Amino acid sequence: MFTQLAFFALLALPFIAANKQTVGIEGKLTCNGKPYSGAKIKLYDHDTLTMDDKLGETQTDNTGYFKLVGTGSEVSRLNVKFNVYHRCGKTTVRVYGKLTCKGQPYGGAKIKLYDHDTFTLDDKLAEGRSNADGTFDLEGMGNERTRLNVKMNIYHRCDKTIPLCYYKHSFPVPYTYISAGPRATNPYNVQTLELSMLEKERDCFNKK
Repeated sequence: MFTQLAFFALLALPFIAANKQTVGIEGKLTCNGKPYSGAKIKLYDHDTLTMDDKLGETQTDNTGYFKLVGTGSEVSRLNVKFNVYHRCGKTTVRVYGKLTCKGQPYGGAKIKLYDHDTFTLDDKLAEGRSNADGTFDLEGMGNERTRLNVKMNIYHRCDKTIPLCYYKHSFPVPYTYISAGPRATNPYNVQTLELSMLEKERDCFNKK
């Protein structure tokens, strides 16, 4: 999957009045051809021997547009640069649903999202627990150039007579629910999962 952050910007030359100088920049950011909102833009006066002076900061709006004006005090002309902080190129997945045990809401189950790797350790994308009403909602983000290979693990003690270790159930998240970019645009609703009916695998490594 090829991901690209693109932008166009107009950088105004500093306006000098005494030692005060003002500079403005405006433009638009896109990610994979779509407007990119929420990117952080910072404007700096770059200094060679000291820390750079921040002149201003803003974020892109819902259309990807930004406009920023900064003012600095220098004897010579400002040496302006601007930094863009973003998550374009990330891959995101969100899974939500409800857990029950013998028909009753099951709270406190541990849920983890992983990116499954064949030759290395799986990368954990997110972790959480089901609420008292059994509901859960997890969102994770990865850095893979190719599409994430996501699985969800559920650790619980439903129908367990001796409260040692956990039961574990693992199942894959379909590729159609993996989103390119920093936001999960197609979340996976697993509906209601009855834990007593799931295949049981003993797990003693997730005690916390």
